[in-house]
Amino acid sequence: MAPSDPSDDHVRFRQAVGSLLLGRESAAAWASRRFDEVLQDLRYGWRGLRRSPGVTFVAVLMLAFGIGATTAIFSLVNALLLRPMPVVEPDRLIRITRGQEAPLSLPVYREVSSGTRALSAVAATLPMQSDLDVDGDSHFAAAEFVTANYADVLGVRVSFGRWFVDDRERAAVISDAVWERQFAGSPHVLGRVIRSGTDAYTVVGVAPHEFSGVRAPMRTDFWAPIETRFHATTELEWRRI
Repeated sequence: MAPSDPSDDHVRFRQAVGSLLLGRESAAAWASRRFDEVLQDLRYGWRGLRRSPGVTFVAVLMLAFGIGATTAIFSLVNALLLRPMPVVEPDRLIRITRGQEAPLSLPVYREVSSGTRALSAVAATLPMQSDLDVDGDSHFAAAEFVTANYADVLGVRVSFGRWFVDDRERAAVISDAVWERQFAGSPHVLGRVIRSGTDAYTVVGVAPHEFSGVRAPMRTDFWAPIETRFHATTELEWRRI
């Protein structure tokens, strides 16, 4: 095979470099043209908005509403379907209710909790809207009246203080939000008295910030022993073995 002419290699090299430079120039020209078009579109849109401020206001309002609605829907879906409950082994928790019928009774709860072999533990809860009175300052609140083993079944530990140890103890655990909002995050909150309806409770603990109860996305404001308020009906929460 005859050796190649060095002059031919030089020509091919110059052609390759020229093609590369031409490609770069073409890409730069295309980017510059697209940038100019975007600027023209922005100027045109700005002039149109200045001519019709009412239309501008409506457009911005609709955009804000759409973004807000989308964010709210995602937050709800995330809380209900995507994000697991911040408890120990959430995949082992099941809930049983009677749907639209009357809730299960406490005697049924006691029978199930003492006789089941398919479940490692059973706890009862009855969420409801109530009021929360702190030193005469009363607000509507979301409450859960629960059995004393509720925290153990869910694997929840208080930030400080303790959980109540008896279904009839006049004690309450408040949420982290209530602690910050109505007690200014005071470390002396333990021992303070709160009222709900005609009942008074001594604060014995503060729930961790990430725990908001079993009714996500609604946040529970305080937990109190179930038999201080109810004696006949409840719903059940239990953990599968």
